[in-house]
Order: sequence, then C-alpha cells, then structure tokens
Amino acid sequence: MGTVTINANVDNNCLQDGPNSVYRTATSNTLRQTSTTARIMALNWDLSSIPANCRINSATLYLRVYSLESGAATIYAQRWLAAWGATTITWNNMPSAAGDGDSSVSTGTTLNVDVAVPVTNIV
Repeated sequence: MGTVTINANVDNNCLQDGPNSVYRTATSNTLRQTSTTARIMALNWDLSSIPANCRINSATLYLRVYSLESGAATIYAQRWLAAWGATTITWNNMPSAAGDGDSSVSTGTTLNVDVAVPVTNIV
C-alpha cells in the first residue's frame, strides 16, 4: 500500500462580486479572504491514473495560508455534480454541489502553514 500525490490540473476562482467574470490562473491559484462576498476556488484533478479497482483509504487536500484579512477563515470542500471548464466557469454558471460543506476546516490564524482538509468522503 502506498501514498500517491496528485496535483490539481485545472483551477479557477468564482467570485460573487464578479459573477460573470473568468478568473483563470496559469500556474498557481490565490483566493483572497473577504467578509463581504463569497468566493470559491474551483480545483480539478485528473484521477485516471488511479486503477478502477483501487480502494482509497484517505484523501487530504492541502492548502497554504499566506495571509488573512480578519482572523481565521473556514474552508469548505465540495464535490460538484457536473463538469466545468477552467476558461469558462463563473459564479453564475458553476455546477451544483453534491452536498453543503461535505468537509470543512478552519484555517486558524498562523500564516505560511498548510491546512489539511479531509476529502476522503468526496473522492
């Protein structure tokens, strides 16, 4: 039994205060915390390298906290029910989620640390 690391291959941000805009990033993704509008970081992984009969015992999403505007933030991980494109997704056309807050953690207030978000139940 081994550990496999799979990096996101597609990403974008969906911002409530820019509902029709595409915020595609080329090599990394940053999402600024705000207390007034909702913001979603859309990430996708190519899981085709995982064999169909493989059992996943655990899955964790790691996100790095570089700065916080006003204390700790809450990160929610959700599985979307439809495909989406990095160059076309916006707040107004993002797919529905399978559940509300399938997994969530607080970032805490320490900077330059990785926050581990358990996502086993949505892989």
